[in-house]
Amino acid sequence: MVSKQRTIGGAKACRLHDLVHEFCVKKAKEENFLHVLHGRNDRFILTGPSNPLRVCDQNGRNLMIWELMLEFPNYWRNKFHPSCNSKPLKLQTFLLRGNNADYLLPKTIWNIKTLRHLWTTYSYAGFIFPVENLEVCPGLIHLDTLSLAIDPSSQSLQKILTKLPNIRRLRCTMTTSREEPTRIAGGIPLFDYFSELQSLALHSFHGYGFKFPLNLKKLTLSYIEQPWSEISTIGKLPKLEVLKLLDGSFVGEEWEMKEGEFPSLRVLKLRGLRDFCSWTASFDNFPRLEKLVVHSCLMLEEVPSCLGECPALEVIEVSGCSESVASSVKQIQQEQIDMGNEVLKILIENCVDAWSSSEEDEESSP
Repeated sequence: MVSKQRTIGGAKACRLHDLVHEFCVKKAKEENFLHVLHGRNDRFILTGPSNPLRVCDQNGRNLMIWELMLEFPNYWRNKFHPSCNSKPLKLQTFLLRGNNADYLLPKTIWNIKTLRHLWTTYSYAGFIFPVENLEVCPGLIHLDTLSLAIDPSSQSLQKILTKLPNIRRLRCTMTTSREEPTRIAGGIPLFDYFSELQSLALHSFHGYGFKFPLNLKKLTLSYIEQPWSEISTIGKLPKLEVLKLLDGSFVGEEWEMKEGEFPSLRVLKLRGLRDFCSWTASFDNFPRLEKLVVHSCLMLEEVPSCLGECPALEVIEVSGCSESVASSVKQIQQEQIDMGNEVLKILIENCVDAWSSSEEDEESSP
């Protein structure tokens, strides 16, 4: 049963009946489909008679084992399975949970041709690829999903990206030793040649400009510190459906939207934009917008009333904002009710009350 949906379509998480789950776990062990590392003393052999396709490290404490397995596979095989034949690694998925630091991958990562997903669940951490002899390293042509940490001093971002031609979901973050932005491709990381890229998240690229692929469907930005004048580059993306502007992604007091921007956008989330106080839009902006979320934009004065005219709008969520923002959203809803539109739902939390508690409870009830 699907329990969570991705904003750009498809299942994000599923639930199983306990009996079905028990059967799946047993079958996964029999077929060596998945190996889960629960504790520090857990061991796994990537080069056994039938090495696992998926490995999940639940607490981030087994990185040393993971690295040794990749760096010295023959040592571990002789040590543990001296009679088994040498087999190439077949690992497809490595998922790292509970680790909030960037992790430098061993150089033999480039030899795992089957690798499809390399992901960490911590949003602001990722894997650092080795750059030694990068020109002669084979590419990971099957890699689909990647949490990537960038060391800007290496000047190798673009070289690394060319080795990953079929990425569809990419999350990039700067390492904590970030230096001057001019060290990366003249200050403009180029993502526009990724023909398959659908989802991109960028964190801590302070002061950089970007080029995005036209087929991009989801974009998440945080700590980018771009001026609002640069958002038109994003507004021109024809297939963008989900945009999340979080925590210092854009700086400045005013966002003045231009005609015809965001033609396909369905979901817009604004969070933690600290000096954002004025938002100007027109009736032809967001023709397909279904959901608007505004969280912790403390300086924002109001949500533009014209957004109520978005023909597909179903939900506006406001949290941690001013009383005036809550009032403007309530006014949008009332205007739509007066026009016969009772579909629009308003959810307001942690704002200074603009109405009686009974009215607020009624609006926030299921």
